[in-house]
Amino acid sequence: MKLLRSFPFLFLFGILAFSTSHAQTKKIDSLQNLLKTATDTTEVNLMNMLGVNLRSFDKEKALDCFEESVEKSQDIGYVQGEIQGLYSIALTHGMTGGYAESLDYLNRCLVLAKEHNDYERINFIYNSMGIVYKRIGDYPRSQSYYLKRIQLVDSLQLDQDLSSPYLNLGVIYSLMGEYDKAEDSYDMALKAYNGPNRESIENNVLYNLGEIDFEKGNYEAALEKLLRATTYLEKVSNNIDLCTLYLNIGKCYQELSQWELAQDYYVRSLALAEQLSINQEIARIQYELANLMAKQKKI
Repeated sequence: MKLLRSFPFLFLFGILAFSTSHAQTKKIDSLQNLLKTATDTTEVNLMNMLGVNLRSFDKEKALDCFEESVEKSQDIGYVQGEIQGLYSIALTHGMTGGYAESLDYLNRCLVLAKEHNDYERINFIYNSMGIVYKRIGDYPRSQSYYLKRIQLVDSLQLDQDLSSPYLNLGVIYSLMGEYDKAEDSYDMALKAYNGPNRESIENNVLYNLGEIDFEKGNYEAALEKLLRATTYLEKVSNNIDLCTLYLNIGKCYQELSQWELAQDYYVRSLALAEQLSINQEIARIQYELANLMAKQKKI
């Protein structure tokens, strides 16, 4: 049994949330009110912001916002708005298991970004493509995109954070069983990070170190790290990553033969997967629930 990895496009998105937190509800309401009178580029930017805030709770509404922002950007000739909208659509599909759709929108976004020398966006697209290829199991191609990103930043001396590709290279090494190289890459990611929200990347590294513990059969150590990781994700209401994390916590409890706790976390994960319409995750969770019942000789 392997743990599933979350889909961190690096930004990682109170207790099990079936609706937005009060603060996020207020922000969504505020953005919707501002949109009533907004025009031109301001309207496009607000649509994108609204989509980002909706993404962890209502995928379809988020996609509607992003698609509308792309159409509006094309109408008014706002290239940066179009690039941002395409990228946001790609992320949303990727975060919810729509990898073919994600790659399609990433490629469309890449063409436009190259046409307009938007190197910052190219940087992020390379990282996101690396993540998608990782998720579909093409590790060499995934690795190549992370290295392209590092090369782009170094060759142009861009003032951009390299923690993300190092973090994701660590994931690739871990998936290939090269755990020492993975831990070195995670250390490089922490050293390279210069952003404002250090807690986010520290939590991501913690999650991935827990995965290494699991692969080594150190289930109690893995569980301790994964449970700590839930604190941050619940605080920021990142239901997409929480869905995967709850599933993996359930797997740890299952390996430790703590059946009730395993089922509890599987059910939490399933509730979020159904809420977010992540069909691939729903199938995985249902499989684990069936496997759990079989281990208890209930079927």
